Amino acid sequence: MQTDDADSLVVRIHRGPVLHCWDHFVIGLRAEAGEETTLSLYAIVYSPTLGSGHVAFLDVADGPVLAWEDVPGLGSRMQARFQDIDLAGRTVEAAVESARFERHPMTSEGFGFSVRSAGSTLEARWTSPEPAFWTEGPAPAFWEREDIWACFIDAPEAEIRLNERMLPGSAFEDDRWRPKLGRSLSSAHVALSEVRVTPS
Repeated sequence: MQTDDADSLVVRIHRGPVLHCWDHFVIGLRAEAGEETTLSLYAIVYSPTLGSGHVAFLDVADGPVLAWEDVPGLGSRMQARFQDIDLAGRTVEAAVESARFERHPMTSEGFGFSVRSAGSTLEARWTSPEPAFWTEGPAPAFWEREDIWACFIDAPEAEIRLNERMLPGSAFEDDRWRPKLGRSLSSAHVALSEVRVTPS
């Protein structure tokens, strides 16, 4: 195939500094009375300000916020990041426990994580995942301060087990994503290869 447009054969290099590159796993469980439990788990590959490693925050509807890290200081650095970006409704203030993170392989049936510390064990499972879709979000599409790309995978069903207790609630269709994506997103999903770059 021939083309007169030489630029179409050239990869575009983004001139903005790369801020973060990670897989971001999320589960939101909504109980019948409307209370929500939220798990936010990051597998960080590259971040000059945070470092690499795993960190997770579990905001239990009927209990305290719990936090785990597998690299010392990673949890507190992520907490500082959340304070800086001031995300509405997101609470991550908690003492951070050292833990071992185990990532379970992704199959057509689902995927998951196990997090084990001296004082607690977390089992998170995403089931019946939908086909992945790719998003490109130059600022301000996702956020005015960063260009953001990610490969999203929805999971219509999910569960969280904490210390042998199955936490109440079910995954739900989250319409809060509609203004950004033009569609809803399951409250149980993962953003794979999420890259955040300073707009050039």
